[in-house]
Amino acid sequence: MSARQQDPLLSTIRMTYDKNDNVELETDSDRFREPEKKSIWEKIADGFKTANDMRKGFRKGVAEALFSTVEGIWNTVTHPVKTAKGIVYAILSIRT
Repeated sequence: MSARQQDPLLSTIRMTYDKNDNVELETDSDRFREPEKKSIWEKIADGFKTANDMRKGFRKGVAEALFSTVEGIWNTVTHPVKTAKGIVYAILSIRT
């Protein structure tokens, strides 16, 4: 089996020669295309979108941290014996 039969990408590559016998490769594959250049306005819009995503992520993280803190305080108040045992275990495990 030839390399062209194994890799369909190789079958899309075409070689062309100009007047000075310089070789140019052409392909239909998106893998070799240059990314489209964005205008300044598209870059600014992308920046605002990224900032908005960061704001949403920050708010979500703060909400999760606040919920976890309240949950931990609740468990400490409602299970004082388990809390005391956990504290003693943590202190004793530091020494060993």
